[in-house]
Amino acid sequence: LVQSTQKRDIKKGIRVTWLGRITDFKYYPLVRCLEDLNTLQPALDLPVSVICVGEGDYEQALSESLKSLPNLSVHIVSHIEPDELPRFLLSNTDLLLGMGTSALEAARLGIPTLLLDASYGPLPPTYKYKFLYEQEGFTLASVMLKKKAQIGGVTLIELIQRLMHKFSDESQKLSL
Repeated sequence: LVQSTQKRDIKKGIRVTWLGRITDFKYYPLVRCLEDLNTLQPALDLPVSVICVGEGDYEQALSESLKSLPNLSVHIVSHIEPDELPRFLLSNTDLLLGMGTSALEAARLGIPTLLLDASYGPLPPTYKYKFLYEQEGFTLASVMLKKKAQIGGVTLIELIQRLMHKFSDESQKLSL
């Protein structure tokens, strides 16, 4: 791994990147997280910019969902060449949203990575979040089912506050 601890003061703004296909089971967790970020932004009192890197059959649905998120600046980038991805992530990302190997791409660079769970339907506003290093076992996403209780995690505001106060600590935990 080419992992390094990142140092950044995000008290002036948070740069969030989604890395992954925009498909059915990834769309719903992504939208839940973006809705939560949109709700939190006024309380954070700092700009939140989001870049969604990926393409898929839910791109149009994502574009429609973004219209109801006025507190975020969101841009969609269809593709980044694999050899350009590390530089792009290091230059544009304070927090990565992802699952599977996409989460590992940022983690190896020391970028705090929020591991989202797969879901084939909308997630409730009570959905809890985890950093990649907090995931138990060797899974890189769980499948959220309506009848399955969510295990662990904290609110998004708690994770953002951890980043705001101890960004380099969160980055360093990826190397443990």
